[in-house]
Parts: sequence; C-alpha cells; structure tokens
Amino acid sequence: MASTPFRFLDLPPELRDSVYHEVISNLSRPERKATRVHQDPSVQSKFVPVLKRRSFDTAILFVNRQISQEATEVMVKHYLFVHIATYGVNLSHILYAWAVPIVAIGKDVIGNFKGFVMSHTIKIQGANLVPENHFMMLQKDFKFFCEALIWLQPSPDNFGHHVVLRNPLKYTTSANWFGPSKQELLVQPYRECLNGIADFKIEGDVLPTLGTTVTEAVKREIRIHPWLFLEAMINEKADGDSAYHLANAPKALKIWKKAAMQIGSLANSRRWQQMKEDSNDIFARRMAEVLFWLHLQQVTGLTFMMHDFKRRGNLERARSYWPFMLEELSGSFLAVANLRTTWTPRNRHNGMRFLRLATAYRILERSPQIAQECIELAGMYLPGNRRVEEERQNIDTWVNSLGVLGGMNWL
Repeated sequence: MASTPFRFLDLPPELRDSVYHEVISNLSRPERKATRVHQDPSVQSKFVPVLKRRSFDTAILFVNRQISQEATEVMVKHYLFVHIATYGVNLSHILYAWAVPIVAIGKDVIGNFKGFVMSHTIKIQGANLVPENHFMMLQKDFKFFCEALIWLQPSPDNFGHHVVLRNPLKYTTSANWFGPSKQELLVQPYRECLNGIADFKIEGDVLPTLGTTVTEAVKREIRIHPWLFLEAMINEKADGDSAYHLANAPKALKIWKKAAMQIGSLANSRRWQQMKEDSNDIFARRMAEVLFWLHLQQVTGLTFMMHDFKRRGNLERARSYWPFMLEELSGSFLAVANLRTTWTPRNRHNGMRFLRLATAYRILERSPQIAQECIELAGMYLPGNRRVEEERQNIDTWVNSLGVLGGMNWL
C-alpha cells in the first residue's frame, strides 16, 4: 500500500507559521552595520539599506496561493513595515546623523508593496508634487526616525506631516489583529519624540480618540531650556573631540554633524526666538560660537580623512572630500550668521579657518599659491602659533618639491 505523500499544508498552522518565521526573519537578525544608513562623506545621499546588504529569500511567497498568503501575513505581522515619502526635502543627512535603520529605498523597489501598516509623508512648504524619496523602515526602528524629525532643516516649522495608518489584513480572517494595542504601538514614537509641529495630521485605520490625542501631543509647544541645551551641545562637541583624539574620525564627524544640525535647525524657528527670550545675549553668542567650532571641527575631521587616503596612495579619493570640506567651512560663516546673534569671529577663529584651508590645499596638491596665501593669513591672525609655523614649513617643503614657484596654479 502506497504511503500518503507529505504535504506542507498538512502541518498544523502554528508549525507552518514557525517555518515562515524562520525563512523570512532574516531582516531582524542583529547586524548593526547592515541595518543602518551609511553615508560616505564623498558621496552625498549614499544609502546602503538592508536589502542591498543581505539576502532575503522570497521563494516561499510563490509556492502556491495559500502558502503565499500565510507567509505574507506572517511577514507583515512580524515586521510592521512603515513607508516614508518626502516632498522637497532629502533626508539623507538626518538619516545618517541619527543612524536611522533603513530596509529599502526607492519607489522602484517599494512602490508596489501593499504590506505597510503606516505611511508618513513629509512635505516642505512650496514643494512640487513629485516625491524626492521613498523608503521603508521597520516599526522597531521608527523611534530613531522620529527623534531626528524635530531637527529638520531649514526649520521644523517649514514642514507638514501626514500620517496614515492602514490595516493590510483588513479583508482577511486576521482583520482584528490591527486593534488598539497595535495602533498605539505604531504612534507611540510620535508622543515621545515630537512636539511643536503645527502641521501634523493622522488618519486612516486608527481610533479617532487615539488620533486626536496623538495630534494634540505633537502640536503642543514645549519650551527648550536654553542653558541646558547649550550644555548638551558643548558636551556633544567634547564627545566628538574625544573620538577624534582616539583616531576615530568617522565617529567624530557623525557626532559633530548631528550637534551642528540640531543648532542649525533652530535658526529662524519659533523655538530659537523663545530660547533667546528665556535667556540673554550671552547665551545666544555662546551658542553661535559652539556652532562655529562644530563646523570647523568637521573641517578638521575631513582634512584628516583626506590625509589618510592620500597616505594610502588614493589621492583621487582624498580629493572627493573637498566639496564637503568647503560646505562645512562655509557653514562656520553662514550657519552662524543665520542664528542672528551679536557674536563675531575673533582672530583665533579666523586664523584657524585659514590654517585648515591651507592644510587642505597642501594635502590635495591643489594650488601652491593659495596654500601660501592662506597660511600667511593664518599667521597674521595667529602670530607665533606653533601649528601655523609647522604648516608653513610643510607647505614650503611641498612647494620646493615641485621645483616651481608657488604661483603656479594646480587646480
């Protein structure tokens, strides 16, 4: 008598679900580097999402209709996918600075996916109707994203937020799965992280009372204590300095950038005006100086990375950092000016700017003449400074090695 062939669907539903979990849970295995957005300073907006770094076997979703439905349901329940779309704003900087985990990016990758439990649309005032970014993240990582939203630039006041909760299993036997506790889980990061956002709307498959209370919490204005915030930014700068002195320039750059973005987003915002009203001119001038050093320290870190790549024989890679260094150098002027304080750079600040610029010109072998002019200006602002004199000698050695006058332009 022939034995009955084994059928996967003959297994109990609980056992089938455990098999689905084992097959599709690859995205949740801890691998910090693969679950973060990485941005090489030489390539603005470079994303390396999970689906680019890790295999994800979808074959089980195509075995037959029943298995496909069951596996998809397990996947949707397990991950709680969130869809983010932005209009008129590229979020790469805050995703990088706040180390926000991303699963996938691009409309071509996620545009047809129907398993999202929530969508969050961000639109800057006056933006066109074409989204700039589409990306997918998991609910377990959504708090990282919300922590960053409060520091959107040019100011959180310039953005509108539209949130829609949806039950992807609404027309299945598991429709009740998307109940109050699940909805509360999804919106909790808004309660914890966001405040003072006037243009915020939440709708969809959400209890009306829950949507109302969350919206009220997000719109509620919470005043930032100016002196505590200043102390926090000073500590952030010190943490970045410590990482740099331990030869961890990438970590230092991330710390400095995050702090600079936090201060920079205050410019022209209601929060900044409130902070100045709650303090005095000393606070505002001190904050401007901290922002100056945060930008200039990023110049220092990028210069270090330029030197490191050149030392390893990759001058072209070193030169790719040039525009990012100039961006931070200009930030030490423009970002500080945007705070509209009475603080002005002193000789020390101007001297360090020209010293960093002279060093970069030498490392990248760009222009002997400009390098010499910059170091002369640095010496004028910082007479007798040891680091200026050392850099002057380095530039002289470089110019002499060329066998030409320093006036030749090597741009």
